[in-house]
Amino acid sequence: MDSGIIGVLGTVLGVLIGGPVTYYYAKILIQTTHNNAIDLMHRQEFNKAASDLRASFAPHLAYLKSIHGSIQIKEEIRGSLYDHFIKTHCAELEKFRFFVKSKSIDAYNKACEEYETVLHPGLMASWGTQEPSEFIIDKIETLLNFTK
Repeated sequence: MDSGIIGVLGTVLGVLIGGPVTYYYAKILIQTTHNNAIDLMHRQEFNKAASDLRASFAPHLAYLKSIHGSIQIKEEIRGSLYDHFIKTHCAELEKFRFFVKSKSIDAYNKACEEYETVLHPGLMASWGTQEPSEFIIDKIETLLNFTK
């Protein structure tokens, strides 16, 4: 056979095999890149929501830790914490709820209810033997564990 015909046949055969193979691997690479971008975006949104939730609790955690050992906490800050809960914490807790895994949503809901019960002026939570500031800190830290 003529060497020109062999070259043309080799080129056509290479295109017939290489084209679909390249298309297949390019499609896989594009899908993988897309999925990685979506995962990164979800992680960034989770981190933002977790950061906002932690930031909303930071001032009260600092205050509670500074008055550790004070008996006055029962009524002194309960009202202000509840007001702040309604204004800030409640909104941040609801925003973060979308990022809680479905297997953990019941525990998250329970932690939110327990935190609200501790602060609600009309409901008296049982402090037990725990100091009031420590009790509230524990409830807040239970909520913040979901941000990890």
